[in-house]
Amino acid sequence: MEALKFLRQLLAVILFCLAGNTMVWGQSGPIETARPLIAAKQYNEAIAVYENWLAIYPNDANIWRELGIVQSWNGQSLKGIDAFKKSLGIDPGNLDAKRSLGYAYAWRGDYGHAKEMFESVLEASTNDEEAQKGLAYLALWSGNYARAANQFSELARRSPQNTEYQIALAKSYKAIGETGKAARAYRQIKQLDPANKATAGELVALRTQPVFAEADIWAGYSKVASSSSDGLRLMQLALQLRHNLRVYGRFDKSLSVDNLDLLRRNVRGNVYNLGAYYNWNDKTGTTIEAGLREFGEAQPEQYTIRAEQNYAIGKNVCLKGGLMTAFAKDTRSEWVIFAGGQISVARWLTLEPAFFFTRLNAYSFDHRFALNSKFLPGKGYEINIGVLAGRAQIENEAAMRELTGAYVVGLAPISKPVWLMFSYRYENGFFDKLSTAALGLRFRFGESR
Repeated sequence: MEALKFLRQLLAVILFCLAGNTMVWGQSGPIETARPLIAAKQYNEAIAVYENWLAIYPNDANIWRELGIVQSWNGQSLKGIDAFKKSLGIDPGNLDAKRSLGYAYAWRGDYGHAKEMFESVLEASTNDEEAQKGLAYLALWSGNYARAANQFSELARRSPQNTEYQIALAKSYKAIGETGKAARAYRQIKQLDPANKATAGELVALRTQPVFAEADIWAGYSKVASSSSDGLRLMQLALQLRHNLRVYGRFDKSLSVDNLDLLRRNVRGNVYNLGAYYNWNDKTGTTIEAGLREFGEAQPEQYTIRAEQNYAIGKNVCLKGGLMTAFAKDTRSEWVIFAGGQISVARWLTLEPAFFFTRLNAYSFDHRFALNSKFLPGKGYEINIGVLAGRAQIENEAAMRELTGAYVVGLAPISKPVWLMFSYRYENGFFDKLSTAALGLRFRFGESR
């Protein structure tokens, strides 16, 4: 809906500008009469003015076009398209009518016919800027962000003071992951229009956008019941291969230091994961992950597969759901089903509820609920504070076991390429009490912003 609202507003501005180019036809009667009505957004009255004129002069191509513009503003896009077609039927070479018809098609999402109209204008007038801009917006709205970036870059090069081109260029670069170029475009907008408050917010948001490569390393201290351990916890490398494709590899030894049984027996519990996230469009994304858990000679290696799907509802809500399975030779498979979401309460606060159901076998299962509050104070800083609770049914036990806990995780940019991470977690678990404290560093490699 936000994209449609933006398209509607932009089309209104474009059609108004195009209308201004044809106010000197000599048909000043209906135009001058309709102008104050249009300014007051009395579109039905303005439409009546044009229709009354056309009832007398049905072959007035320019007034048919003016009628189409007002009908488009009034939400009558199909009638607007018909009016533009009648204008072109009378005057096939009317480039203003072709441009207007192109934007009207775009408003309807008919990008193919819109493209035909803009290209027809360029055949007659090679350097027509409005038609070039129309094609650039078609690329942006249809998701061809790389082409949009190229086209708006050329338009901005020819008109460097045009903030409209810079805004569209920044959006295009951001969509394809060219965050450095997007930031430069937003800084140009800030210079041209210091009052533009949205620019500052976009620049801050870009600091948290993925770069080409990110490397994380964590070390910490864990205490489980009366046993403790310290050292390396996790290492991860993530690569942004395309604007919509991110792959990663992770080495995680948290099981070695957080599981009391493995800790007391000095058995390693290393986990190796390879995964990828693919963003299908601005609403949906999918994560697929495969892993290996090794436990030395204590028990067979265990293989894991996890899949997660995200779906955005509007601008402020995103739903998540998925499953994971862990299996090994001659042992029962484990299954986890999870669901959750993200709710943007304010620019600086997002709530993230989540539910997990785990079945170990026919007689043992647990379910957990977590609620995370993500605070974004700005400039790339992030603080997550969460609570969790759960219940478990253990085989051969009549009573349910309970779990409660809380955690805090933070992210703080030290410099552009180096970020500090920290976490603390306390859990009164199903079997033992756990507390962990960890520090990490994130190294970001990519275009400077």
